[in-house]
Amino acid sequence: MPKRSGFIGAFEKNAREHVRAEFKMIRGELFIDLRVFVTGSSLSKPTPTQKGLCVSASLAPKLRELLDQAIKLSPADD
Repeated sequence: MPKRSGFIGAFEKNAREHVRAEFKMIRGELFIDLRVFVTGSSLSKPTPTQKGLCVSASLAPKLRELLDQAIKLSPADD
């Protein structure tokens, strides 16, 4: 796992928003920040919103367990 800040990846949420994942160093601890960014004609670049989740990278395995469980429990797309 990187020991510095940096872009991980992103996906489109809808026509105006995308979710971006980044590593961030906060007070010497590595965090994973999942944040909604908005784009639009009045914005010169994607802008982060308050919508998101920032957790210590040490909690990533627990977050993954929850996401895996949610995928298992979600109804299949037909």
